Amino acid sequence: DSSNALEALKLHQTRFPRGRLTEERELIAIQALTRSGDQAGAAARAQAFRVRFPNSVFLPAVDRLVPP
Repeated sequence: DSSNALEALKLHQTRFPRGRLTEERELIAIQALTRSGDQAGAAARAQAFRVRFPNSVFLPAVDRLVPP
């Protein structure tokens, strides 16, 4: 359920803005946005991910969801 996932991710971001699971949270958000049909939101979040985490182990997964 993409809508519930996005709500949970917002709560996580509020509670842990610089937590250790930030990269994972962003990947899950991109997945949820893609599945909900929000391609523009997913693309924007993917681009921000690439800028913020250029060496992330999750970058290939982000690129599969939203090709650069």
